[in-house]
Amino acid sequence: MAGTTDPLGKFAQEKAVLHGADHVVLLYRFASLVDDGLYAFGLAYVNGQHACVGSGGSWGIFYDILAHELGHNIGLRHDRIEAKAPDNDGKYNYGHIDDYGLERYKTIGDIMSYADRIVKVFSSPEIVFDDPVTEKSFTMGVPAGQPKAADATRYIRENFAKKAAYRSEVAAPAITSHPQNTTVTVGGIINMSVTATGGSVAYQWFLNGNAISGATSSTYSKSYATAADAGAYTVSVTNARGSATSNPATATVNPAPAGGGNSGGNGGGGGGGGSPSLWFFGAMAALAGIRQLKRDR
Repeated sequence: MAGTTDPLGKFAQEKAVLHGADHVVLLYRFASLVDDGLYAFGLAYVNGQHACVGSGGSWGIFYDILAHELGHNIGLRHDRIEAKAPDNDGKYNYGHIDDYGLERYKTIGDIMSYADRIVKVFSSPEIVFDDPVTEKSFTMGVPAGQPKAADATRYIRENFAKKAAYRSEVAAPAITSHPQNTTVTVGGIINMSVTATGGSVAYQWFLNGNAISGATSSTYSKSYATAADAGAYTVSVTNARGSATSNPATATVNPAPAGGGNSGGNGGGGGGGGSPSLWFFGAMAALAGIRQLKRDR
């Protein structure tokens, strides 16, 4: 349920992110293994975000097990007898169990306990259960600070807010900063960027409506621009909630200056353009001298 290496886990986690689910629970029905049809079980971590609940009986016991397992996820434990917990450990996140006194039902307890008879509440010293069968009253918890403290209701009140804020719902993407027009010379660098909100977004850049291979981040850069890189750039931002497309940004690519755009310095060295160099005049003078020498012979 927590992983993404199998189809069930992948499905569960994708839906959890999409809907901002703080807890993910797998519910399933099966054929009852006992005659009375009340067989049910569940599994959950104490302090967790995932649980599994199964039942072969009525939906009523199904919901009881669901409440029990979600209690574990929030941080609750079984009654102290089942949990093998000492009486004075300073904690109160336990279920409560009491003597019931009947032959079939020897104990009574709350939804987190392993009692023979379950009262559908979380333990609390403020809850009194008036039993019509035995005509007895049972206090369903023990205040914190006392031996055998059991006040799961208080623990839920104190810890539920942070559990309910475990995961936020994914919002549809929205572009808050669009790519801007740019002008470069052939050989220059094209840089564009986009800023968007929304969780788990994916990016794709386009040039004149055609997807640019590998351009899948919030920024786009072309290190050596050519005339083919000129045009309208857009970027789509997508997540599980939807997509948004940026305004077009125009890239203008001007031709390089006459004579090439890579020469620099003071104009010396090779390359076309510029005034004739001194070696040229020297060569012409030498050639004239050779011609004159031939005439003299």
